[in-house]
Amino acid sequence: MDDQSREAASGTAVSDLKRHLADVKREAQQAVSAGWDAGADPDGDLYTLLRETRALLSVLFDGVSGTWRPGEIPAQSEDLATAFEELQLAEEELRVQNDELIEAHHALDAERRRYQELFDFAPDGSLVTDFSGVVQEANRAAALLLGVERAFLVGKPLALYVAEPDQERLFRNLQSLQRDEAGASLRWETSMRSLQGVPFEASLAVAPVCDEQGKRAGLRWLIRDVTEAKRMQEALRESEERYRSLFNSMSEGFALHEIVCDAKGRPYDYRFLAVNPAFEALTGFKGENVQGKRVLEVLPSIEPFWIETYGRVALTGEPAHFEQRSGILGRDYEVLAYCPAEKQFVSVVPATTERRRAAEMLRQQAEELQQLTESLEQRVQERTAELASAVAGLQTEMYEPKRAEAAVRAERQRFNDILEILPAYVALLTPDYHATVANRFFRERFGEAHGRRCYEFLFERDEPCEACETYSVLKTGQPHHWEWVGPDGHTYDVFDFPFTDS
Repeated sequence: MDDQSREAASGTAVSDLKRHLADVKREAQQAVSAGWDAGADPDGDLYTLLRETRALLSVLFDGVSGTWRPGEIPAQSEDLATAFEELQLAEEELRVQNDELIEAHHALDAERRRYQELFDFAPDGSLVTDFSGVVQEANRAAALLLGVERAFLVGKPLALYVAEPDQERLFRNLQSLQRDEAGASLRWETSMRSLQGVPFEASLAVAPVCDEQGKRAGLRWLIRDVTEAKRMQEALRESEERYRSLFNSMSEGFALHEIVCDAKGRPYDYRFLAVNPAFEALTGFKGENVQGKRVLEVLPSIEPFWIETYGRVALTGEPAHFEQRSGILGRDYEVLAYCPAEKQFVSVVPATTERRRAAEMLRQQAEELQQLTESLEQRVQERTAELASAVAGLQTEMYEPKRAEAAVRAERQRFNDILEILPAYVALLTPDYHATVANRFFRERFGEAHGRRCYEFLFERDEPCEACETYSVLKTGQPHHWEWVGPDGHTYDVFDFPFTDS
């Protein structure tokens, strides 16, 4: 073959090589864009082109190496060398990109595995649903919480596990998430139940999940059982309520303070944090007037003893029990102080403080009363001597009337004794029919009057007897004799006499 023929053949080969190189670059770009994995496709189009190009270059170099003289390599051979170098560079770039892609794929696979492990072993229930709330994916915690197998959950609406009164809110929130293109999340608490019907309180958090193109593809749910947390919150609220009730009703004064120190850590003031009603009554400090304020704002001239003692309790934690008089308040106090937290102290003023103050006042009043009593006794003794002299004179004047009165009483007693032993039925009647005196014979025959009128206890009547003639003597003033039929049906001779009691 002459030089002209060889040059023509070489030009044709170079053109073929350039075409192959163009195909290689195009295939390489498409492969990289599609995530090409050299290890996964050793016989693909890209490697086939590379092998064909290498073979073509080998033939060209072998063909020209024995016929071209040194220094006379045609221009096409330079193009051929350049093309070969470009091919080597392209192959190296593909290899580097392929290694990076393989590494990225491995990292992505590891990330997916980590995500799946986190999803499966998360302590809270996690679900993926569509926008109508139908479950597409569930982790172990969600299956355990709802009391079903994970496979059973898939394809079931989440509303099956929401208490009926709360289902309307669930559907309303699902509709809101469907309309919200901004991808906002929602949180709320609801009542749920497991497949076995066991109720529990749940906290729900839901947000849209997007696909690879960034479009909203569904909803991701986080379900947390807050039954125990709510029970503890309620128990805490009740405990706080009991504490508040005790705090407000206890008879001892109770106040919580915070010590205030200077730059060197030395206490120079303290702040009121809380006081109960008993403390207000014992000290005169109203809670609304002192809470949040420092004691030097309330009592600028308070004695240093109080700040020093309370500062020692708050900074060392050692409790203190003392009795001290407050000159500003003018009262004596018994105080128990202890440290509940760092740089804080509680002062407890027992109710006995007020009782002791009252006892002291009573003691002082007793002393004053004793002095007054001694003075009165002296005056009484003097007055008694004066009265004794006057009484002696009066006794002489009163002796005769008293003797006459005694004689009358004795005479009346003798009269009553005579009536008592007379063998006749004797009774003294008043104008209003009461039997004031009845002798033994009368009582044994007709019974006791017990303050009743004669017609009441003798005949059990409500008004005087029409046939009674006894009270005629009050009109005539003369004795009267008549026959009387008694309650026992017997007839008695009755002698009535008018009688006047002196």
